[in-house]
Amino acid sequence: MLNALYEGVFEQPLWSGFLNQLRARAGTAVATINLHTEGDADMIDLASDNGPPLALQALADSARDPDPFRQMRPGRVYALAELLDPRNSNHRAISDAMKGGGVTDSRSIRVNDPGRFDAWLSCGGGEGVNWPSVGAQLVELGPHFKTALRLFSTLERERFRTTVASDAFRRLNMGWITLDARCQIVDISPDMELLLQRT
Repeated sequence: MLNALYEGVFEQPLWSGFLNQLRARAGTAVATINLHTEGDADMIDLASDNGPPLALQALADSARDPDPFRQMRPGRVYALAELLDPRNSNHRAISDAMKGGGVTDSRSIRVNDPGRFDAWLSCGGGEGVNWPSVGAQLVELGPHFKTALRLFSTLERERFRTTVASDAFRRLNMGWITLDARCQIVDISPDMELLLQRT
């Protein structure tokens, strides 16, 4: 499962294999990742295949609630009852939607890297789920999940820098080529590749 977690950075959709494995191993109806990266207004919501749509939406909505989910202590597993206040109408709506999708309880863990990302890994299900085992799995996965997210964050930052640099080269009508000791092309900017193809 750790291999799937690290490989998930390169998958489309992100972490789909990992989430499917986690759902199957945990014996839950759904496994989700909610990820907020610094500088992005939108939250990235990812879920295992075949999860109940109502439950998936409710889990995604619940992670956006700044009160309970943003106050979670990183690295600690929380049960659904610890996060949703039955006196709060928004929380009751989330709970009802989850129950409508067959999810009566969940376990969630938060990992964060200040200035880079905030993320929640959750498993939701109904009767017959061994919740202590699910919690133990999430605690074990927490440090690896944080490392995978740091890798993802670094790759995204470098991808952004490359895009900005490529745009600047294109506007200046310039490009670059990297050659090895035998003068063979190792890497080349897209604009320069087009120029060489034409000439």
